[in-house]
Amino acid sequence: MREIVTAQVGGFANFIGSHFWNFQDEMLGLAADPYGDPLFKTKSLNMGILYRIGETHQVQIAFDIVIIVVVLSCNT
Repeated sequence: MREIVTAQVGGFANFIGSHFWNFQDEMLGLAADPYGDPLFKTKSLNMGILYRIGETHQVQIAFDIVIIVVVLSCNT
């Protein structure tokens, strides 16, 4: 399986990254909706590329992000 490691770096990385991951979470919800638009159920939207798919102890599917976050603090 191929995966993408996401890197968030820079002064606005947290702001932009939070919006990006919130959008991805919304896409997961739309893909899981049985009455949702078929556009979100296509093979081209493979969430396994951005997420590591696993199971919880309650045997529920869990999606964990694969991410590297770099926070630089410049104290002058």
